[in-house]
Amino acid sequence: RLLTVDRCWKQHHQIQPQKFAYDAEDGEIRQVGKTPPMCVTVGKDAEVDSHTPALEMQKCGVGAYRGKQAFVLNSAGQFQLKSSPKSCIDTDATDKMLELYSCHAPASAGNQAFTLEAATGHIIAKGSGLCMYVRSN
Repeated sequence: RLLTVDRCWKQHHQIQPQKFAYDAEDGEIRQVGKTPPMCVTVGKDAEVDSHTPALEMQKCGVGAYRGKQAFVLNSAGQFQLKSSPKSCIDTDATDKMLELYSCHAPASAGNQAFTLEAATGHIIAKGSGLCMYVRSN
C-alpha cells in the first residue's frame, strides 16, 4: 500500500487511512487501528515520476525493513530517515505520492514539511494542507 497526500477527512469512513501515530523514541510512524501494526516504510520500488524510493506501508519491526521505518521529526517538520539523515519524506509535486528525497534546508522545507495533529491522528503537509493517506491500491 502506497502513501500519498489527499483531502483531510475529519468525520468520515475514509478517516482510517489517514490516522497515524508517531513514536519519537523508536521513530516509527504507525497507522492507527491496524493489526498487525503497519508502519511507513521506505519501499523497494521507485516512485513513478521522480524515480526515488516510494513510501509504503509494511509490518512494523520486520527484519527486512529495519532502518527503513525509523524517522526523526526535526524542528522544520521534516521526517528524516534515521539510517540516512540527509533523506526526508517528500511529496512529489506531480502526482502527490510520498517518496524519500534529499532533504531541503530547514528554512525552505516546502513539500517536506509536515504537522502532526494529535487530536485526529493526521499528518498534514504544511504547504498544501493535505493529509498523509494510505492508498488501497
